[in-house]
Amino acid sequence: MKSILSKLIEIPEEALQELLVKSGESEDFLNTQKDKIEISRSYRKREKGAYWSIWWLAISTLVSLISFCFERDLEDFISVICLGIMTYVEIKVRK
Repeated sequence: MKSILSKLIEIPEEALQELLVKSGESEDFLNTQKDKIEISRSYRKREKGAYWSIWWLAISTLVSLISFCFERDLEDFISVICLGIMTYVEIKVRK
């Protein structure tokens, strides 16, 4: 699964400071943006969690489907339908 954040390139802080000086910005600009930089790094953890969430949903759907095939009852049918829909929506949201 291709990550949106994989397109981001990390630039060393020294290089950013040099670019800011050349562009006429003050170094305070970089200090005010540090919170945003830290937030973007925390999104990587969320992204990994979302990736594994899709797999857990897919595996749960598969297990429910196997259970439904061996013992056809209403509970397994409802589980397969609900988990299947949730898995489909999660995959579509991530793409």
